[in-house]
Amino acid sequence: MLKILALSLLAGLAAGLNWIDRRDCVEINIYGYRHHAYCPDSYAAVGLCSSGRHRDCWGANGRLKCCKVIGKQHPKRQCDYSAARCGKGIKCHGDKVITAMCTSLGGPDCGHGAWTRMHCCDDRGLKLDRGRCRWRGAKYGWLQQCQGDEVMVGACTSGRNADCGKKTWTGINCCRIRGGRSLRKGLDPVPDNFDQIDEFDETNAIKSPTILSDDSDDKEQIPAEEKESFSEETEE
Repeated sequence: MLKILALSLLAGLAAGLNWIDRRDCVEINIYGYRHHAYCPDSYAAVGLCSSGRHRDCWGANGRLKCCKVIGKQHPKRQCDYSAARCGKGIKCHGDKVITAMCTSLGGPDCGHGAWTRMHCCDDRGLKLDRGRCRWRGAKYGWLQQCQGDEVMVGACTSGRNADCGKKTWTGINCCRIRGGRSLRKGLDPVPDNFDQIDEFDETNAIKSPTILSDDSDDKEQIPAEEKESFSEETEE
């Protein structure tokens, strides 16, 4: 019996461990000015929906998807906030992962002139393979997701326009956990440049039933004074 268990463990190590339990996930809406959606302890962000001009994500500004990190029962630690204007991709540092998000509608709803604000935490021993990260894009009202044993470490959101790329309102940066499984065949390593964000692929995305924006919103320009009002911040 012990021999069988040992062989099973070795087989699991050879194939890659499952660090993310995708059967144990929660989706949390982001509402209103400066509102953040927080993952529970021992969960990490794996997906994000953001809006165009209207509340396109299940009637909310945005929606954050969090899944359980297997074996991790620790509270969040060594956390900080990072913020950005519309169309700017930002990422957590080191082995920190996203555990909370704020997204906006037509203006900077995340405070201090920011369209995007995210909470990054170190999940005690979780190691990321920074050579296996990539940006994935989505349209407003679509919840884009990381795959396999990837977690979110970066994000881009837009205002009224497709500021994160061609027809792209939302961008998520997904990194694979070291030793974990990956569903991306033949793509390791992959480019991790923000300007090479993927074209919107609906395969792994979930569409909100409450999309109100339309592509004509992409033609409306954000006033220059709104863009210039942002001052980049990082808070401990």
